[in-house]
Amino acid sequence: MDGNTLFHYTSTDGLLGVMLNKEIWFTDYQFLNDKGEFKKALHALTARLRGSEYAPCNSVLEMFLHQIETLHSMCVCSFSGTSDSLTQWRFYGDDCRGSCIGFRSDVLKNNTSDSPTMTTSSHYFSGTLMLSETFKCSYQPLHSYIDETLLQFKELFDYFNTLEIPDQREQQYALEALAPHHKSALFSLLKRLFAWKHHDFINEDESRAIALVPLCELSYRVNRNLITPYYKRTLEDVFSMESIKVIILGAKSDRRNSLAISSLTSQYGEQALLWGANAKELSEIRPETYEDVGQCARHKTQYN
Repeated sequence: MDGNTLFHYTSTDGLLGVMLNKEIWFTDYQFLNDKGEFKKALHALTARLRGSEYAPCNSVLEMFLHQIETLHSMCVCSFSGTSDSLTQWRFYGDDCRGSCIGFRSDVLKNNTSDSPTMTTSSHYFSGTLMLSETFKCSYQPLHSYIDETLLQFKELFDYFNTLEIPDQREQQYALEALAPHHKSALFSLLKRLFAWKHHDFINEDESRAIALVPLCELSYRVNRNLITPYYKRTLEDVFSMESIKVIILGAKSDRRNSLAISSLTSQYGEQALLWGANAKELSEIRPETYEDVGQCARHKTQYN
């Protein structure tokens, strides 16, 4: 199995959603375990703007972000460069009872707001879905990360500095009135803020994708007694023979799940053979970490 694989830790329900419905779930960031990191990066940026010649820009940016959150739920789907992170197995893989799905790294490449065919669209932030490709997280110190952000988005901040806050009745139209390239830059800024992670989590090797989801398109599930808003992203239109490379069950997963997966894979034909081959390869290369259980692998931890 080559290195162009992103791993997604999820519950058994999440695995079933991928296999049966060809969908992945994006969770509202306010319901994530690391929800504070986006807010910390945003607060660091706005504090720097307020304390500089970009104070007018900061007021405009805060107005636009308020409008975005009024129209959308900002949802995140997380991936990892490793399938052997016990922290992620515990937090995202249902305390090792769930699964880890190895996706081809470009599984979200098509039909996103990052696509070159959509970068000049005028419908950004108008209450319609916006979806990014995957992007790698950064674990650098927050101060230097904000320094780079100020340089990277200087043109956008310069433009925002020239705008005046409209009266209350007109503010709802200000975001939609932005030029397409400014809307695209604002979306990129959101991705940049969501990409920052504390250095303590560098071993997670995380990549993310974000979705700005109209509130009417959200679904809800109960997760640890918490009603959690999320978005079901159907991959049917971009799902190809090798969208999934391997399925790994958690160390606490019921071993009968491997039997159920073997029967489910009958609908995937040759793709299921690829999963089985990659599972076997994992178990042969790292027998201390993985075992081959048919069409999928099983992760080993101290729970075994």
